[in-house]
Parts: sequence; structure tokens; C-alpha cells
Amino acid sequence: MTHQNQHGNELVPGNSGDLTYAGYRLIDPLFGSVPTDPAGIREFGRMLKRHKTMIVTAGIVCALAGALISLPQPPVYRAHTAIEVEGPNESSGNLRDLDPTATVNAPLMQPNTESQARTLRDAALVERTLLDLNLDKRLSSVLGTSRLSGFLWHPASTQPSLAELVRRVVKRVTLEVSAEHPIIDVYFDSSDPNVASEFLNKLIDNLNLQNLESRRKSAQQLHVWLSGELQSQKAVLEASSNALQAYARANGIVKGEGSPNLPEERLRQVQDELSRAHADRVAKQSRYEEAQSVQPEALPEVLDNQVLRDYGVKLTDLRRQLADTKVVFQSTYPKVSGLQAQIAEVEVTVLREKANILRRIDTEYRAAVRHETLLARNYAEQAKVVSDEALVDAHYSLLRREVDANRTLYDTMLQKVKVASVISAMQASNIRVISPARPPFDPDKPRPIFSTLMGFIAGSFLSMGFIFIREQTDRSLKRPGDATRYLSIPELGLIPALLNEDKIFERRIHCSPRSGAMPRRNAKGRPLIRRLGARLSPHKPCQEQVALATWYDHSSSLAEAMRIVISSLWLRKAGSARPRIVVFASARSGDGKTTLASNIAIALAESCRVLLIDGDLRKPSLHRIFGISNANGLGEILSNEADIREASERAVCKTSIPDLFVLPSGSTSVKVGSLKYYQRLEKLFQHFRTTFDAVLVDTPPVLGIADARIFGRVSDVVLFVVRAAETTRDEASAALSNFQDDGTPVIGAVLNHWNPKHFSYGDIGYYSYYRHVSTTY
Repeated sequence: MTHQNQHGNELVPGNSGDLTYAGYRLIDPLFGSVPTDPAGIREFGRMLKRHKTMIVTAGIVCALAGALISLPQPPVYRAHTAIEVEGPNESSGNLRDLDPTATVNAPLMQPNTESQARTLRDAALVERTLLDLNLDKRLSSVLGTSRLSGFLWHPASTQPSLAELVRRVVKRVTLEVSAEHPIIDVYFDSSDPNVASEFLNKLIDNLNLQNLESRRKSAQQLHVWLSGELQSQKAVLEASSNALQAYARANGIVKGEGSPNLPEERLRQVQDELSRAHADRVAKQSRYEEAQSVQPEALPEVLDNQVLRDYGVKLTDLRRQLADTKVVFQSTYPKVSGLQAQIAEVEVTVLREKANILRRIDTEYRAAVRHETLLARNYAEQAKVVSDEALVDAHYSLLRREVDANRTLYDTMLQKVKVASVISAMQASNIRVISPARPPFDPDKPRPIFSTLMGFIAGSFLSMGFIFIREQTDRSLKRPGDATRYLSIPELGLIPALLNEDKIFERRIHCSPRSGAMPRRNAKGRPLIRRLGARLSPHKPCQEQVALATWYDHSSSLAEAMRIVISSLWLRKAGSARPRIVVFASARSGDGKTTLASNIAIALAESCRVLLIDGDLRKPSLHRIFGISNANGLGEILSNEADIREASERAVCKTSIPDLFVLPSGSTSVKVGSLKYYQRLEKLFQHFRTTFDAVLVDTPPVLGIADARIFGRVSDVVLFVVRAAETTRDEASAALSNFQDDGTPVIGAVLNHWNPKHFSYGDIGYYSYYRHVSTTY
């Protein structure tokens, strides 16, 4: 659905991030769509801009905290040294194989570096260094004193014990272990730069001495242990040699190293022969079974026999001759008889040859079976012999290997005992100092400027995070387009809050809270009120002032916003009737329905007759705003049985504003939500349709009270009012669902009390627009 505004621009339903006019996105007929503002980084920037005071305040507070924390601290100097941890050569003298604590160099280089780094922070090593330098008597040189200690306490009264001193010094030793190289960077913090460097150098020297002493003691212990084990190993070697010789004599074993095993060799030969015999038997069995199952003429031996082929050729030739002779001669002819005798003799010979072939196949198969059986029997006998021999050889080999192992271990230990005595006297360290510690020139801590800057940055970021979380968890409707996005209804206008720049009431309006009369006017028709009572601040005007803002200053931003809402109500789809009765509803009290209805009624009265109805019979307010009597009103019309026309004429009050009439709530307590008044209310509104050009109804909140729903049923449309940053999506959705269930049309929503300073778009935002626009109606 599209419309056109008074300038000829096309209006289409807008998204939440679009530049909207009365709930529509502006489409220029010449240049196309007006560029819209993305809701990403720029929206985050607007959010920070809205809360810049909070961000700056949090940053300043944290910056002051950082400065206050760092300034009283004593100056701390940081000395540095770098050492390289070389892997211990455990294979020196080939002692690594006997030392159970020895390590492999390459794979365990990093763990060795880490273990040396842990040793540097060992309490015993630190205590030894402190005592060597007599630093336990110079605590102020190590720990330092606060700049405020002279004012707050006496340093001598806090003399720590040696254990406490060691614990504090250990915390001041900082290590950085390289992940790629066996290098350790060691740092130490002290109040005296000379003490810092002396402590580090002495700490590294003590680490070297400790490593050397540890290796010397380890070598001595290994030498003592090897000497005792050598004697025991010698006795074990002698006992195993005697056992081997006794077993060889008992079993008659006489063979040298590597001599062949004859039974096993013979068994392998029989096994090879048995395999070949088995294969031969299988082949001949196959031929035998084939000869038993097929005709002799189909056997390969018969087909491949040259003698049978010759006899076949000869038999064929004789049969041909016999056939040719029978054609010429009788069967009794001597030549015929001779040929028949030859044929019979050849056939007998062929049958005899085939029988010989079959007998040969059978004979070969039986011979192969017998040969395989004999070889299998021989293999079993030889396997038994080999098995018996294997038991003897296995035990003998076991004894021999035991003797060899004992002899090898004895020779190795004898060599290690001689080498261990030499290594125990060697002085070699695996710690190499790359750069010795030197006294630093400048203190490392405190850094007041850095602490202040980091405090400001941390405070700013923490406040921004808090603001971002609060904004993301805020479910209130506060931005232009939120009604369209979350409630799926058009946004008909934005009502700005009264800002310091809007001097709507300054130098013009004075209001007494007890006064209920409409203000008098000057020669130009504008209010000029002088009553008893204090002058109210224009930044916090009373409800009567805000409700009459359009009348007080027709060119104010609030008045222009009201006219935009009226334009949105009137810019309807072509062919649609203009709404005559509009109900102003909201989800909760305090959203500004009364203020909005009053100002819109004043703006509409410039061009037509308008009736403003106070439908809130529980908390009426329109009679105070317009200074009229509330003795007779809507409650009396609904509760009495008098004629609708006459009752309405008595109740409707004319205000000082031309063409604006007000129907107050009345003094009678009537429950509009009761269905017994529904028909009379419907007739009353039908009468108002013919009497006035526009009827605006101010109603109580929708949630918890049914009056607004009853008014909505007898009206044309409902205008839903939400208060920016206060009305939540859930409240608005619950209220709108009531109208949806009733079938009451909701024409759109108005975002009330919206602060345009917080939501500006582009170079000329909403705020600039509201401040500089000047439209005459």
C-alpha cells in the first residue's frame, strides 16, 4: 500500500531502519528511494553517544583509581639475565644404561628446561642466596617501603621472619621459558637496582653449584652401588657356567657354536618328499576317477595315443573299402569277407589297447597311494625324534644364553666401575649464562601515566559493555520503527519530548496547580495567564501545560509532530473513508494518551469541529486541562434514560479554543466496561458522527481495564500510544492482542515522549528537522 504526501513524494510502508515519515519510507519520484541508515556500526555509535557522559565518567573514575593505586607504590627496578640450559650428557662414560635416573637428551630437553626453571624459584635456593648476600638484614633494599609508610606506620614495626621474607622474594622472581629454545629469561624486582642485579647473578651461581653437587653425589653413589653389584654378578656368572656344563655332560651334547641339527634337516627332507608325493597322488587320483566316470574314448590318454589314432585311421579306411566293395559285390564275395575280417581284428586290437590304458591309470594311482602312505609314516617317526631332540636343545640354549647374558653384564659393570671413579671427580655444569644481570637504570614500576591510561581505557570499555548489555536486554519500544518491527502495525508519528531547547512555555505561561480554568488570551488570541502561584520550570511543565502545547505555540516541535500524526490518519488508501471516531489507547498508564489526544484535538480544531471525550471515568483529567465543569458528562449520559441528543447537548462543553468541544467524564461512577451500557454508548457515538467532524476518545489503559475495548468496538479505528523507552514489547503486544481478538481495527501506533537527540539520522536528523521546520496549516 502506497500514498503520496503533500509534496508529491510516494509513501510506502517502511522498515525499522528506514527514514520514515508518519510510519512510511519516503520515495522521491525523481531521485528514487531516500538512502536509509544501516542499523549496525552507526547504531552502536549512536548508543555510545547517548551514554557518553556515563562512559567518560566511568573512564575518569577508573583512571583516578589507577593513579591513586600507582602513586603511593615504591619504585621497583627489574634486573634481567638469560641462561641456556644444556641437556646433561648422560651417555658420558656410558653410565646412562646403568643409572635408573638418567634421561635421553633430545626428546626431554624442554622438560629439563622447565625443571631448571622450577629450581630457580625453589625456597631453599632463594634462602641460600639471601644469606650469602646478607639481604635478610637489608629488607628495605629488597622489598622497599611505600611512599606513605612514613605517615601511616613505622617500617621497623613490620619486620618479617626469614620464611616470610623468602616467600616474598620468590614472588618477585619471574621466569619466561622459551618454547623453541632451551633458554630461560630470569627477572627479579627490587627497590635497589644494584641489589636486583647482585641477587640474580648470585642465584645463577648457586644454581650451578647445586647442579654440580647433585651430579657429584649421584656419581659417587653409582660407583658404590656398581662395586657391590659387580661381586654379586661374578658369582651369578660362575653358577650359570657350571650349570651349563653339567647339563651338556648329562645329555651327551657335544656340538660347537652354530653346528647343524641333523634330525631337523632329515625331517625337512621327508616333509618335502611327502608334499611332492601328495601332489602326485592327487593328480593320479584325479585321472583315475575320471577314467571311472567317462567313456574310454573321452580320456586324454586315449585321445593322445598315437597307436590308437593310427588304428582309427586304418579302421576308417577299411570300412570305406568295405562300403565301396559292397556296392559292386555280394556279401559272399571273398574280398568282402576279407575286409570284414580285417575290420574285426582292428577293432579287437583297439579295445585291447584301451583296456591297457585303463589298467595303467589304475596301477599308477595305487602306487602313488602306497608311496604317500609310507612317506607319512616316516614323517611321523622323524617328527617324534625331532621333538625329543628339541626339548634337550631348548634347555641347553636357555642355559647358554643365560651364561652369555651374565658374562656381558659382568664385563659392562666392570668397565663402568672404572669409569665412574673418573666421572665423580669431573666438574661440569649444564647451565650457561648468556647475559649476566646488570643494574637497571629506570624503575619498571610504578608507571602512573600508564596506570591512569589503562584505568581510563578499562573503565570506558567496561561501561560500554554494560551499556551494550543493558541496551540488548531492554525490551522497551524506544526507536523509530520499533512499533512496525515488533508490533507489525504502522508507525504514524513521533512525539518528541520537551527538551531544553524547546522554549515553548518560557516567558509565556504561568500555571498554578490549583487552577483549573483555561488561560486568558491577549489581542492575538494567545494565552496570557497571570495567577497566584509559583512559576513552573519550562523543563518540567505540568500536565495542563503539555496538553495545551499546540495551543500555546502552534509552531513548536510538539505541534508539528501532532500535525504529522493527523496527516498519517488522513493519508489513507484511495477509496477508504476517513475515520471520524478515533480511540486513543495504550497498554499502561502514563504513556501520554491524554496529552496526545488534547494536542491532536487542538490541531484538528484549526480546520473542523472536534469533540474530545474523556473516556477515563476512573481518573478523569480533561476537565482540569480545559477548565470546565465535571458535574455532568459521559457517566450521566450512559446512566440516565434521557434522550441521547438532549443529554449530550447538556454535557458537551465548549472550550475557549474555537471549534473544540469537550465531553468530560462526569461525576457519576459508571463502569463503561459493563455490557448494559454498550447499546446506549453505540447510539451516542452515532449521534456524534452526525454532529462533529472528528471525535477523539481518551481511554484508560487496556491492560486490566475493559473500557478501551468497549470504546474501540463502537469507534472507527484505534490509535495505539506507546511511551518511548518505557512501554515494553510484551505489554504492547498483550494490549494489541485484545483489540485483535475483538476485531477492532488498530490504524497504527504513535511513539510518544521520544528524545530526538538520541536518534539522529544523517547530517540533518529528526531533531534538526523538528527544530527548524515551520509549517502553516
